[in-house]
Amino acid sequence: MENNTNEKIQIFISYRREDGLYPAMLLNRELLQNGFSVFFDVNSIRSGQFDKIIYDKIDECTDFILIVTPSTFSSRVHDDNDWIRHEISHALKSAKNIIPLYIGKAQIPASETLPTDIQAVTLYNSLRQQDANLIQEVNKKLIDSFIQAKAQSFSSREYLQRRCSVYDPSKGNEILRLKIQANNIAEHDRAIVLPLLGKRTNNVVLDVGCAYGFVGKSLFTKDNCSLVLGLDKSVKCLDYANAYLKDDCHRYAEIDLESDDVESRLTEILENNGIEKADMIFTALTLHHLKNPLKLLRLLRKYLKTNGVIVIRGSDDGLKICNGTSGVMESIIEKTYNVTGVSDRKNGRKIFGWLKDSGFRNIKLRTKMKDTSTLDFDSKLDLFRESFSYRINYFKRQLENNINDESAKRDFDEMEILLARLEEEFCSDNFWYCEFDIYGFAVK
Repeated sequence: MENNTNEKIQIFISYRREDGLYPAMLLNRELLQNGFSVFFDVNSIRSGQFDKIIYDKIDECTDFILIVTPSTFSSRVHDDNDWIRHEISHALKSAKNIIPLYIGKAQIPASETLPTDIQAVTLYNSLRQQDANLIQEVNKKLIDSFIQAKAQSFSSREYLQRRCSVYDPSKGNEILRLKIQANNIAEHDRAIVLPLLGKRTNNVVLDVGCAYGFVGKSLFTKDNCSLVLGLDKSVKCLDYANAYLKDDCHRYAEIDLESDDVESRLTEILENNGIEKADMIFTALTLHHLKNPLKLLRLLRKYLKTNGVIVIRGSDDGLKICNGTSGVMESIIEKTYNVTGVSDRKNGRKIFGWLKDSGFRNIKLRTKMKDTSTLDFDSKLDLFRESFSYRINYFKRQLENNINDESAKRDFDEMEILLARLEEEFCSDNFWYCEFDIYGFAVK
């Protein structure tokens, strides 16, 4: 779910970035998924009208949750310009329901050691979280006993609407990014997938969600396949594939994988191409865009030969790591996650379950790492573009749909700033970044 900018903010999360960002991110996500409207300043932009925004959101909220980490009440809280102090002070003056949430062994110091304007924060009942399972531990007690705001309820249809992916590979400069992505992953794809084809040269492969066809064209050739049938719903992408990549081995067909008639349409496509069943089904970075991946996987299984192989390649924002201390990358990931229409950014960890619940056997998972340690300058920027720069498109779409919404404009501007900062970090000699692609393969 997202922070709905048209809803009144119910909960304000206050935290210090150095060691409070991660628990604040988890708390924000849990509260959103429980139906609360949350203000979470993931970007910590302290300029322009930001002070007014902060004060307005505190005035608006019912509950003020203070993430208490070792750095929260460090010496800087005595600085008159310290923002954590300003937030606590304003919440006290506004008589908000203040909920200190202690992380680990952190605590609030004795009141007499604090600035006079925030000494009263020590009088509020608090919760303590002892280990890494943060919110699962405190969530029920937090909501039932401490939070005064009432959660909103969402129907199943509403929830799917909020999480439904709006990604379109034919929009903007996606064709260039997808070329970069296909090139960056080609070596890994070959290492994982080609051995699964065996020594046969007449394999029939369904490339599900092929987009422009770059991956399938590079991976599957006439040396190992007699036919590779790329399937996608984007007519623009398929027009490109048919114009530039189609040959005796590679063909392409249009299909909406979530349409009501997907089974009859797929049967028709296979019959028209002389295919009864496939030797391999390959799908890369596609399932996470669907409302119901399991439904499609169970259908695809029907069109796979006995002992045929399915290969799923996914990604996971939880497997993106860097040595930066600014928190910019983490902010981009979390901010992306909370926008309507963003696909499932934690899909890699779900691949095993998808395969298991779809009736496949002999399930195995492999990971392949991409990192910047050996990359030249241009390749670093390509990796940045592949993994991060496209995320601005979600905010651009949100702004286009809410052209007069100041919050949508602010979100767009903030993401532009964050991406510019991360691009600078990628260009730095001291910056290191890595990510893992996850492959799941199984047998029918």
